[in-house]
Amino acid sequence: MIKPIVKDILFLGQKSEDATKNDIIVIDDLIDTLKANLEHCVGLAGNMIGVKKHILVFTGFTAQIIQHEMDHFEGIII
Repeated sequence: MIKPIVKDILFLGQKSEDATKNDIIVIDDLIDTLKANLEHCVGLAGNMIGVKKHILVFTGFTAQIIQHEMDHFEGIII
């Protein structure tokens, strides 16, 4: 399901938790949301759709993109 992208600095500034098997639906939501926003983004972290979990999806595997998204897990906003 396509989710709105969270822009709330207070929410994005919170640390995420480890994902579990029960969070598999979040991956589908992230993929759907990323596909719907390809002209605006190349990767999404769980907290960017309102779920504070360590989950990432990408359109490519560029090191800078991966690090940027991983920073979101620690509440770092760039």
